[in-house]
Amino acid sequence: MKLIDQHMHCDASFDCNEHYSNYLKKGVKQIIFTDHFDLNNPISNDEDDIPDLEKLQRYQKEAKEINNTELLIGIEVGYVKERISDILKHLSSYNYDSIVLSVHHNNKFDFMDPDISTISNDPIDEYLNLLVDAIKDVDSANVLAHIDYGFRIHNISSEQLNEYKEQIVNILSNIISKNIALEINTKSMYKYDNLFIYEFVIEHYIAMGGKDFTLGSDAHKQEDMFYCFENAIQLLKSYNVNHIVEFKQGRKIIKNI
Repeated sequence: MKLIDQHMHCDASFDCNEHYSNYLKKGVKQIIFTDHFDLNNPISNDEDDIPDLEKLQRYQKEAKEINNTELLIGIEVGYVKERISDILKHLSSYNYDSIVLSVHHNNKFDFMDPDISTISNDPIDEYLNLLVDAIKDVDSANVLAHIDYGFRIHNISSEQLNEYKEQIVNILSNIISKNIALEINTKSMYKYDNLFIYEFVIEHYIAMGGKDFTLGSDAHKQEDMFYCFENAIQLLKSYNVNHIVEFKQGRKIIKNI
């Protein structure tokens, strides 16, 4: 059974120019796009970035008619505490195949902007606290995306990571209790060199009874689709994980690896 890359972007996202049809050149018969829903986005001068749903529905129709490919429409929700009512209103307006939950900014700076340190004594601590709030506030979430996002620019050591163990464990406890899957983000692990963070997280997640993993490349261009999936699969197998989950119409589908 073929796997689906569960975290990808096309030109319905504010930060992506890749046309959906380029991904179909991989020969896939099922594909999902989880395009960005980021309100008050600092990267866009605090504008609201909302996926072009009409464009995605047009792509969905074309993919079926031209390539006999099933195109699923997901969404990556960037949590903004100050805009939670708008977020929930949008999510209730369409039956997304997968709702991928993330935190990208603190309503002032993106967590990958070094300037965030000018207003936060500990941006990682703030990021992790916002993740907890996001999980509690967005009941419809299916997947927690790139848990390492708030760590990426800080080049922390394994010893420093351990200082955040209590918060990470709290996050994992919350996603387990809310039946939210944990994303294994291959861009995080192999482009941002955060494999050690994922090893730390996976070990604790499994020890706590967590079982649901998704695989996502976070691709913004065709060549990154399925990026380092074999490495990620071998990593999961080293922890005796023999399946991952995917989502369609919000329902969990189990696939062996």
